[in-house]
Amino acid sequence: MVLPSVVFGLSHISQVILGNSVAEWLPQMIIIIPLSVGLGAIALRLESLWPLVLWHFAVEVTGGLAANPAALMELATIGLIFVVFVVGVGLLWHDRKLLRPQAPVHAKLSA
Repeated sequence: MVLPSVVFGLSHISQVILGNSVAEWLPQMIIIIPLSVGLGAIALRLESLWPLVLWHFAVEVTGGLAANPAALMELATIGLIFVVFVVGVGLLWHDRKLLRPQAPVHAKLSA
C-alpha cells in the first residue's frame, strides 16, 4: 500500500511542471502520501473505489469553495487526513493475517 501511495503522491509533480514551486508541492506530498495509504486501505477493505471517488469529489468541491482557507480549516483538514491514515493503517494491520499463508490443518495436528 505504501509504494502505490508514494507513486500517487509523486505523480502530482505535474503541479511543479505547470508552474507551482517545489516549496508548494512538497507539503502536499507530506499530506497526500499518508492520505492515500489510508484511503487505499479503506478501498481494499470495502473492495470498492467509491471511497476514493467520494473523497476526491469532496476535496474538489470544498477546495473550490474555500479559495483562502483559514488556519483552523487547514488544521481540521490535516486532522481528518491523520484520522483517515490511522484508520487505514489499522485496517491493514488487522487484515495482515489474511495475507499470510495458513499452515494446513494436518500440519498443526501433528506438531
